[in-house]
Amino acid sequence: MIGTTLAHFKITGKLGEGGMGEVYRAEDSKLGREVAIKVLPELVAGDAERMARFEREAKLLAALNHPNIGAIYSIEHAEREGTGRAPTDTTADVGEGLAPSRDGSSLESQLPGHPIHFLVLELIEGESLAEILARGPLGLEKAMQVGQQVALALESAHDKGVIHRDLKPANVMLTQNGSVKVLDFGLAKAWDVEETSGSAPLISRSPTLTQGMTQAGVLLGTAAYMSPEQARGKPVDKRSDIWAFGAVLLETLTGRKAFGGDTITDMIAAVVAREPEWERLPAGTPKAVTRLLRRCLEKDQEQRLRDIGDARLELEEMLANPESLHAEPEAVAASSKTSLLWKVGVAALALLTMGLGFALWRASQPEPQQITRAFIPAPTGGDYDLATDYPAPVAVSPDGRTLVFGVQEEEIKSLWVRDLDDLEARPLAGTEGAMYPFWSPDNRHIGFFAQGKLKKIEVAGGPAMSLCDAPNGKGGSWNADGVIVFAPAHTTNLQSVSSAGGEPADVTSVDPEKGEDSHRHPRFLPDGEHFLFAARVGFGGSSENSRLMIGSLSGESRELMPGSSNVEFAAGHLLYVYERTLMARPFDASQLELTGDAFPIAEEVWGDQGALLGVFSASESGVLAYQTGTPREDVNSQLQWFDRSGQMLGEVGTPDPYAEVSISPDGTTAVVNKRDSGSSNRDLWLVDLERQLKTRFTFDPAQDWIGVWSPDGARIAFSSERSGTGDLYVKSVTGGGEAELLYDDDTQKYPSSWSGDGRYLFYESWGSGGESNLFALDLEEGGEPMAIQASNFSQRVPVISPNGRWLAYSSNESGHNEIYVTAFPEGGRKWQVSTQETGYARWGSDEDLFLMGPTGELRIAEVDGSSETFRIGPIRKIADFRLQTLGFDFDPSPDGQRILISQVLEEEGQGAKMNPMTLVLGWTADLERP
Repeated sequence: MIGTTLAHFKITGKLGEGGMGEVYRAEDSKLGREVAIKVLPELVAGDAERMARFEREAKLLAALNHPNIGAIYSIEHAEREGTGRAPTDTTADVGEGLAPSRDGSSLESQLPGHPIHFLVLELIEGESLAEILARGPLGLEKAMQVGQQVALALESAHDKGVIHRDLKPANVMLTQNGSVKVLDFGLAKAWDVEETSGSAPLISRSPTLTQGMTQAGVLLGTAAYMSPEQARGKPVDKRSDIWAFGAVLLETLTGRKAFGGDTITDMIAAVVAREPEWERLPAGTPKAVTRLLRRCLEKDQEQRLRDIGDARLELEEMLANPESLHAEPEAVAASSKTSLLWKVGVAALALLTMGLGFALWRASQPEPQQITRAFIPAPTGGDYDLATDYPAPVAVSPDGRTLVFGVQEEEIKSLWVRDLDDLEARPLAGTEGAMYPFWSPDNRHIGFFAQGKLKKIEVAGGPAMSLCDAPNGKGGSWNADGVIVFAPAHTTNLQSVSSAGGEPADVTSVDPEKGEDSHRHPRFLPDGEHFLFAARVGFGGSSENSRLMIGSLSGESRELMPGSSNVEFAAGHLLYVYERTLMARPFDASQLELTGDAFPIAEEVWGDQGALLGVFSASESGVLAYQTGTPREDVNSQLQWFDRSGQMLGEVGTPDPYAEVSISPDGTTAVVNKRDSGSSNRDLWLVDLERQLKTRFTFDPAQDWIGVWSPDGARIAFSSERSGTGDLYVKSVTGGGEAELLYDDDTQKYPSSWSGDGRYLFYESWGSGGESNLFALDLEEGGEPMAIQASNFSQRVPVISPNGRWLAYSSNESGHNEIYVTAFPEGGRKWQVSTQETGYARWGSDEDLFLMGPTGELRIAEVDGSSETFRIGPIRKIADFRLQTLGFDFDPSPDGQRILISQVLEEEGQGAKMNPMTLVLGWTADLERP
């Protein structure tokens, strides 16, 4: 590598190797400075998902700015542009955890022909603490100086929600001027593909263990500094860093690892079960130092020192008073039986006196807030209702005494409430089909959306009252003056309306020039005038583009910060989800300003990025509820063939995060919607059903959705956001070339079928007022749209029969979604086909219609459209399927005898529906110790 130029960095020498790759000295030709670059190994660079996670974590770590933290300047990608001498080393040194590749070659031999991924770091001249301690322990004062600076680094990182996870002497550098620099903050987390509680033992917590677990002696660098909970494979928090700090500080005084051993098993056993050899501390070590070490190395994390800032303060006090470093040492044993008995007696009297005094003092003090965590399973026979299109996530009442959440029981979904002092939840009659519940400020009413309306209902029971139209509501909030701010649909401004009902008025304006297509999830601030909300940019809800906003009833709004989830305000903090982590960020509600950095309070929170939804809710009184699980964009599906009786016939290809499927007219190819690995972007792919191969069909970085075949199989129409909104495009299947714009306007459009004569493309259109209507685009008459069945109800997914005579579609005019059929093109009379809630339909032939329910129940209806009257025969169930979305996850073969379905893998379940709700009482106590 020496002599190689990567981008504008010329490598001039090798600095070393570690758990995250090889480190080189380099010259930055742009800024005229020397830097260190860490070339990432193939294990990271060659894995798209791991690399994407690493980049996300590196962005957070680059924000750390402290004189005792080695800075991360950037993460770069480059091709090899030139070489100096050819590398000759063929076996990587794994002394600190760098593993050779699977074929035994070094990382350097893997570079030609492949992009090189590397971190640009601050170049730190000096020695590592590991090198210094190899020569012997530090003196007491020097050890305290080093410890104080390491504690400063950890304190700064912890304040920003970053945990080191791999603190050890090799990651502590002493510079030539005597200052300390801590390296590799948080990279252990960045290393992991996924970090979930209980999913993997200690391997997933340590890059050293991950890299070199089969190499003799390799593990000594990290295992000796793992906390007991880390060694057991449990989740880590900042207390694991405090343990490692104690182990490092003890080693600076003794020159020996606090938990040594000949093998990994010996070291981990020592960490979990044995005490350090305290007798090895130098004679004269003050009691205060020993006490600090014992508090850091307490095996029960609940009894361990809770904040590294406390350790820093103690060390600073010792250094400020040098005489304290020569105070009375802690005795290891009593000198005689007599003195021991005397000391026991004196100690007993002192303890009795102290106990009485403490009891009197404690009685005068307020009780400290305790954090209690519990799981709440869904009611028996139901699942939490977190369906993609119409979720009803949990909402905590303002007084923190009651929860409301949606429950799906077979084909019925409704709201349930549970008082925290009650063992059972109870359903709220009159809330069938409800989504996005929210509370009144007096805890007496619940607002929600159902049947195209904004509604409210008393918690004690009674009829639900409709307040105004809301075709596809996306959240609401209620202030003490009886004003409700809400999102009437997924493509609208926010509106306000009286809690008694009436005509709503706009209070925000979606800005298309900034790429916004929706305002949603409002939450009032304490003044009742201003509110928080999310501005979605693009259907994918990219966190780099979508924004968290502050609005007001006067109509003014401004951006607060980037963000891709709903946001709440409680206990002086904003709560929101970032990369599946629930974050808290200090916020001054009187000045409407952020006042500090964000830090995590819960991990693996379920969400839907496209909906900008994280499932959590909190009260000022200290009650927090949230849902965990795999987000829908990360769930893999398998393409599978079934016959008309529900028997599986076979699988197609390998699992992938599919969302839609449509079969070509000749039955040989399917077009699917698939998410790119490591991003939220979705494109269309073609799957050869015979050879079971898939190839990418669209390449634009914007979201592409819902492929519809032309009747001759030569073209595919689809919806794309490449021009800002969901417009209609078409692209040739065989001729290549770019996609052609078919039709654009200011609405969100989704195609669903193409007439057999090739003339009409049918689609649904969502306007700025939240209305959803059906249209046919006449491709022979200049591409002009023709309205079909316009009404005040939400109408979706129009599909034309094979003979072009009948149009089936979904409508909520009955109170929930059902399938109707009308004649085309004349319209007029319509017939209701389904008898229970149904999301969408597909024609198998002119004589049968497949019906898909919201929970994955597939049915087939016998129909007869041979005369002027449409007749519906028996409807029978085929099977239940695990679906990811309500977006055409199945399609019958051209002859109607087989069904191709994109089914979620059984082990991945239904995402968050399979997990209980997490309830945290006293969550605000965490705000005092981020």
